[in-house]
Amino acid sequence: MRRSLLGILFCCSFGVLASFSAQATEKHLGAPKASLPKAAAVVSRAQELIGVPYRWGGTNVRRGFDCSGLIVYLFGSQANIHLPRTTAQMIKMKAPKVAKNDLRAGDVVFFNHNGRGRVSHMGLYIGEGRFIHAPRTGKTIRISKLGSGYWSRHYIGAKRFLNGDGSRDQPMLAVRKSSRDQPTLSHKAGFTRTVLSARKPSREQPLLASRSHLRHKR
Repeated sequence: MRRSLLGILFCCSFGVLASFSAQATEKHLGAPKASLPKAAAVVSRAQELIGVPYRWGGTNVRRGFDCSGLIVYLFGSQANIHLPRTTAQMIKMKAPKVAKNDLRAGDVVFFNHNGRGRVSHMGLYIGEGRFIHAPRTGKTIRISKLGSGYWSRHYIGAKRFLNGDGSRDQPMLAVRKSSRDQPTLSHKAGFTRTVLSARKPSREQPLLASRSHLRHKR
C-alpha cells in the first residue's frame, strides 16, 4: 500500500514538472505569429479570393475588387474593423507603423507606383515575404513577393490594424470628440461604442463635507 502511494505521488510530481516545463518553453518561444484568430481569418479569406478579377471601385466578390476595396472588405467581413475607403486615407490612420523585418500575417503593406512619393497601392501581408493584392485592370487577385525587384523598389511601409499586444484580436479604435471634449472611443460604422468620461462625484461626497464642516463649527 505504501509503495502504491509513493508511486502515485511520483507520477503526479512528474506530471506537474512536465506541464511547467512545457509552459515555460511555450512562453519563451512565443506563439506563432500567424496563429492570431482574426489575423488568420483575414489571411484565409484573402487566399480564397485569389483569382477574383480586379475591378476599379470594386468592394465585393460579385463585382470584383480594387486594391483598397479588397482590404476594406477583408477587415470588415473577418474582423469587424471598418477602414476608410481609399489607400491614401488608410495610410494616414493612427495605427502602428511596422518595420519591414517585423511584418506578420495580417499587416497591410503600402506601395508607390508613380514615383512621386505618394501611396498608390496596397496589399495584405500573409507571411514568408508574400502579400495578396488586386494589381490592376485586366489582372486578378494574386500573391506577389515583397522582395521582388518591382515591389521592393516601390515599397513605402506597413501598418498594423490589429493590436500587437495581449489584446491582438481587438480592433484598433477610432478616436472622436464628444460634446464635453472627452475622448470617445468607438468602432466605426455603428459598431459598439465606449465613452470615456470624467468620474462624477458620488452623492455622499457633499454630505461628508457638510458633516466635517459641522464638527469644525462645534
